[in-house]
Amino acid sequence: MATASEALDRLTIMERLNRYAWGYDVPDLEMLKDSFTCDAVFFIHMKDGKEWGPLQGRDLIVDWMANVKKAQSGQRRHSITGVLFDELAQEHATVRCFLVVTSAGDDTVNLVTTGGYRIELGREGSAWRIRKLELLLDAAF
Repeated sequence: MATASEALDRLTIMERLNRYAWGYDVPDLEMLKDSFTCDAVFFIHMKDGKEWGPLQGRDLIVDWMANVKKAQSGQRRHSITGVLFDELAQEHATVRCFLVVTSAGDDTVNLVTTGGYRIELGREGSAWRIRKLELLLDAAF
């Protein structure tokens, strides 16, 4: 059974993942930036073998994501679901979860893609932040 401290860490980490998604979708680049450690690493792997990354460093990751966002049409929504904790320690956590991306525009909502994340987080002071983010997409976005 999880202790109260472990339960709080799990909730805090799940909120961090949701803040990452909100930060991208709104967009709120400060919220997005706050989601990562300064030395974070980001990879995207496509099912067809195409890859992006590694992008290293919070500023590079957020700049890259902001440029991708500018090129997209419609209002994107990233929904993070099925969060599983593979490891939860005092200063480190590993998580996997699913991703569903939709886009709304012209009075329609479309499924853009699905996929999964493998995420490593670390504690900076009292805050949990993403240290390594691997996105495995089922189809192009």
